[in-house]
Amino acid sequence: MAAPCMGPNIDTDGFKRFQCNFETFLIERNFHRRKQGGGKGYILSKLTKSLKDGEFRIPPVLLKEALTTPPPDSPNSEINFSDRVQNFCEDVIKASKSWIYRVQECKISKVDSSLLLKLNRSSTFHSVICDVIGSKDRSNESSQQSKGIWFINNDSVRINTENCDLTLADLRSLYLSDHIGCLLKANGFEVVRRVNIGNEGMNLSLKTLDVDNPTDCHKDISITDTDLDILVKGVQNSQYTVEDSSRTLQQKTCVEDSSRTLQQKSCVADSSRTLEHKACIDDLKGCHENSPNLNLHNPHSEKDSSHDATRTESKVPLFLNLRNFISDYGLPMGRHGYDKNISKLQVWNEDGKLCKILTKCAVLQKHVLSLQEKMDSKTRLHILHVVSYERRFTQQQVDIAWQMLYNDTAKHYHQVHCLYGSVIARKGQSSTQPLTAIDFYHLRQSQMKQAWVMKYGSDVQGDGWDSTIAAMTTAIIKFELLSITARNVVKLDTSDCDSSEVRSDHKGGSFVIYNFARLSTLFANYHNAVKQGVYPSLPDISSVDFSLLREEEEWELLFNYLVPYPGLVKDCIGDVTPGNPHVTIATHKICQFLINVSRDLSSYYGRVHVLTEPRSHLLPTMFARLYLLTAVQQIMKNGLALLNITPLEQV
Repeated sequence: MAAPCMGPNIDTDGFKRFQCNFETFLIERNFHRRKQGGGKGYILSKLTKSLKDGEFRIPPVLLKEALTTPPPDSPNSEINFSDRVQNFCEDVIKASKSWIYRVQECKISKVDSSLLLKLNRSSTFHSVICDVIGSKDRSNESSQQSKGIWFINNDSVRINTENCDLTLADLRSLYLSDHIGCLLKANGFEVVRRVNIGNEGMNLSLKTLDVDNPTDCHKDISITDTDLDILVKGVQNSQYTVEDSSRTLQQKTCVEDSSRTLQQKSCVADSSRTLEHKACIDDLKGCHENSPNLNLHNPHSEKDSSHDATRTESKVPLFLNLRNFISDYGLPMGRHGYDKNISKLQVWNEDGKLCKILTKCAVLQKHVLSLQEKMDSKTRLHILHVVSYERRFTQQQVDIAWQMLYNDTAKHYHQVHCLYGSVIARKGQSSTQPLTAIDFYHLRQSQMKQAWVMKYGSDVQGDGWDSTIAAMTTAIIKFELLSITARNVVKLDTSDCDSSEVRSDHKGGSFVIYNFARLSTLFANYHNAVKQGVYPSLPDISSVDFSLLREEEEWELLFNYLVPYPGLVKDCIGDVTPGNPHVTIATHKICQFLINVSRDLSSYYGRVHVLTEPRSHLLPTMFARLYLLTAVQQIMKNGLALLNITPLEQV
């Protein structure tokens, strides 16, 4: 009996399921087969353009190999090859009746002798549209049970506490965290987010910029004296803690040569515990402004001063040998691993304060322990650090130091890092001061309002218009910051509205929102006409004749967008456990998908008159088109939801 196709599940797009059906067919028929590209692909390739003759193609070389009875070099292998192709095509058409999509025709291409498979469009329209419309109540939700929990740790946001200024890079990191969380949820994971913003004055700006403040956001946790003790004891007891004897000798020489230093040493010895504890607390207070409940009083007794002796009496600088830990645990280094320059981490800074990297480890540990309390023993926790390129080295040190000092906890969890590039102004910025996120918002808002005043005139005023312009502005900014591959630098056009060199690449978001609203207006007009008795109500989809959809643009909307969307959402995440600290999440694909579908939809909508005259012979085609466009709008709504964008019903 042929082996079952161990491929896509019910959440995978129809293309892969169709290819899986075809691969199983080859096995069951004992055809000699080979996966294209050395096993990475399929013998069957999908086309995206010129689909009149077929949607799938088998290259002539692979076709010949598949239909050649092993061994390929047999002298009889070429006998009746054309008959074998004909029989093969008949078998495919017959077998496809039980596949996800039925094959209507197989034929040899006159251009390159490849074999083309043409789907039965009517049944495919019906199947795909039913699936999309039927799943709208659970859009962007995986039908599988939870695959585990992802803790998204975004510690990159740096806020000017005096002016409450959010940089454009900070805004990009916040949008990325939101989008990644939505993608992970859509792929069957639970998500908990931590965004380190402790300034209450930012609330208004974040609301203006449409930064999601989700219910799954993990509040920052206060570090207590007990947490500090555990951290210091972990450093003391670690086999990777080393002393720098050369620096100790230099310090002793300085002490012997300076009587003033000796006096200071005596004072320090008398109050070492108090001074050391204050230094640690000051550092924690500076690192974690979100921890208002931090106890600044010294609760330590004499027996708790062991870590003070380490710092003040011995005067020996302590280091954690991160490189040895990486080597002992076989962690990857280099291009696909941790930075090769990671070596030793100094425990105490020159000013006597505890290294901030270690305080970050304590914060991470407490977040994980808090999550553990809410997890059952079978739930798997993953940790994703959203970090800028500038801070990737520091975050990797936090990663390794946490594994080292809290190994009993860390060994059970998987950490990965998602890197993102900086944000710069390409042109048009005359000031030497960089634009803040809110400044950039006001620039785009002004441009949007000016464009709409030119189009609609003096009617553009009032709360309704202001709300619409604000929604369009945030959509534009999200598309600008998310439509570029996360690792790449985003270059923003900050030219003024009246510049003749203004580029249109920042209008992707408004273009998508506009086309979504066009569909909403179309359906509103149809339903109003139904109420007026102009059109009958939309019939049940089972009675709709989709064979009337004969325009190639209609088929391309379904084949290039409706069918592959579930697979696109899955591919955005890719391999989230790559075996190294780097994960590639394609945060740009959803934006590009929405722009592309809007472009093709706009072309089709501008050429085809959907709401026809209410004549009986025209209504069946209108119904089929309304169902198709309903499915297209649902896919667009799903994609916008992954970006945390609420579409407008009217513009």
